[in-house]
Order: sequence, then structure tokens, then C-alpha cells
Amino acid sequence: MKHPVKIGWVRAMKRYSESTQRSALAEAGVDDMKLYTDREGRMAMLADLGAGGELYVYRLSCLARDRRDFRALVEQINDRSFGIYEVATMRQAKWPAVLGDMLADAFDDWAGNRMMASEARKAGKKGAAKRWTGHHRTDIRVAKRIWADTKEYIRIEDALAHPDMDGWTPITAWRLLGKRGTGVQQVKRKPAKWKK
Repeated sequence: MKHPVKIGWVRAMKRYSESTQRSALAEAGVDDMKLYTDREGRMAMLADLGAGGELYVYRLSCLARDRRDFRALVEQINDRSFGIYEVATMRQAKWPAVLGDMLADAFDDWAGNRMMASEARKAGKKGAAKRWTGHHRTDIRVAKRIWADTKEYIRIEDALAHPDMDGWTPITAWRLLGKRGTGVQQVKRKPAKWKK
């Protein structure tokens, strides 16, 4: 029995870089010659896919830019029959319940990307990035306790790797939380080198 050719689709997103997607699809057995991106276009990918083929994507949300784009894709593939495999989660859209979960996750991804884009439109990329990071940063009181504990977290990397330090960078931590172990806030100057 001849197995269908594995066709891959890659679209770089904020959450999933093109290199991450490419390496995951390569591990899943997708040949580089059968890997399509926006440069080649979706129609070329669909032509190569044919009926009964297997389409491999990192996540379903990588197939389209947003819901409207996904609807356009559904219209293009309406008369075709092929399987869709999500490499990141190892799910395949053979059963309605699984497809429902894949779609729900894709809608969450698109909503997140749209939120980021609208933030960027309102205040420019830099301002939106700052607001978004601040919104997702752990509470300052929790972060201050971890940042000040130089016995448990000897290196800066150890402190920032703590799950409760989500959204904190070395510069932001130094600026808002102060020198490590002192709790004294430093605003004016930045250290020449990070010390343990």
C-alpha cells in the first residue's frame, strides 16, 4: 500500500518562529522539497497536496493569518479530502472532537496575535510591547521576594528562571526591584556588569 506524500506548511507567527516549525516538520518526516510557505503560496501547496494527501502543520493556526483568512482557505479546499496533522500536539483532524479542540486553540492563537497587533497600532510597536509585557509580568511584591533571595537563587539567571518571575528581564528587575539582596530601588544608572 502506497502512503500519501507528506506536505508541510509553514507560516511564521509571533508565538511560533519559522525555524521552530521547520525543524518540527522535518522531525515528522516532511521533505524540504514538500515544504511550502507564504512565498510559494497556498494554491501551490494545495495543488501538490491533491486528494487524499496528508498536510502537516506545526499548529493549525499556522495555516492562516486569522479567522477570515482561514474561512477563505476552507472555501479553497471545500471539494478536497485530506488529513491535517498538528506536529506540536500530535493531533490529527480525523474526528470532530479533535478538530474542535484544534480549532479552539487556533482561535486563541489568532485572538492573541490580533490583540498584539491592535496594541501596536495604538501606541507603536515599542509602547505596545512595553504595555503587553507589563500586563503579563508577575506581581512586583512576589518578584521582589525572589529577586532579593541571593541564598536560594545565587545567579540572576536562577532568580529569573523561577516560574513566579514570568515577564521579568534583568534590566527591568534591576530598575524596578533594585540591587539583588538589598531591596533598594536603582533608577538612575545601570551596572556595567551583572554580578552574582
